[in-house]
Amino acid sequence: MLGALLCTFIVAPASPALDCGKAATAVETAICADPDLRAAEDRLDAAYGEVRRLSSDGERTMLVRAQRHWLAEREANCPASALGLQGCIGDMTGVKTAELEGGPGSGPGSGSRIIPYYVFQDGSESAYAIQAQFFRFAEPRSAGEKAFNAAMAKTSGNYKIGPHGEDTGGRTYEIQTFSVLNYASDRLISATVNEWSFTGGAHGNGISLGINIDLSSGREIEIADILSEAAFPALMQECRSQIVAEKMERFSGEPYDPATDEFLKDEVIAEHLATMAAWSLAETEATVGFDPYAIGPYAEGSYACVFPMAELRKLAPPGAPLP
Repeated sequence: MLGALLCTFIVAPASPALDCGKAATAVETAICADPDLRAAEDRLDAAYGEVRRLSSDGERTMLVRAQRHWLAEREANCPASALGLQGCIGDMTGVKTAELEGGPGSGPGSGSRIIPYYVFQDGSESAYAIQAQFFRFAEPRSAGEKAFNAAMAKTSGNYKIGPHGEDTGGRTYEIQTFSVLNYASDRLISATVNEWSFTGGAHGNGISLGINIDLSSGREIEIADILSEAAFPALMQECRSQIVAEKMERFSGEPYDPATDEFLKDEVIAEHLATMAAWSLAETEATVGFDPYAIGPYAEGSYACVFPMAELRKLAPPGAPLP
């Protein structure tokens, strides 16, 4: 886990909005020359300003750092992007604006303002390079909104700023995390926290954590809330079929026999299906992600099973908070 020391920072002023009279870089010049890009930049600035206003002092410090890092990435990446300069600027700006505006990736939303917050630190041999982004309700009122914030805070609390106290052999360890926000229905908010980390070893690893909250009851959803016990055999078979099909595609040109695959175990599939933290619920589908190495070796990459929401509704118990 990350080092436990928390450094104190002085809040830096937010980076100013783009002044086209002082445009100096290729990205700034392109934005100022294109009315659509300029309008997109103005929307980005407005979203950033609102998040900054709604953030705590500590959050504001990290927001400024994260935004400056993102601006530097846009400056570095877009001039050589395969999308073209304008296409890259538009794409990156749109994605960042959506993050700052806190709108749902799918579903109706709740009408309450959600803002992103960050844990950000430049890396060194003695400190992790951390780029982590989370969401919270800006002014939680209901029990469900407070429960969502608490669950997200429990996860983000694992990311500590300061020296990690490990011997890195001269290398910089890094952790990159981003959250995806969905509403499956007006009762159910679902967020997936995706982390990739390199903390030594031959390569980095990725994990995902699902946070699923029933906004009406104010509690984390359990698998029994959305699926009856009788539904599991059918889901097991469907999930196994999806994994086998994906493995056969990845092994294209090579022999693959599910019967001899030591990773493909029904008990592993069942364990993930029964674990709500493996689920991500969107308006039209649900995804169950598998832990690294659970279904295949590192070289195979990650696996997931996807179920149409229309099919899940048929298997759900009465009153399930599904769309």
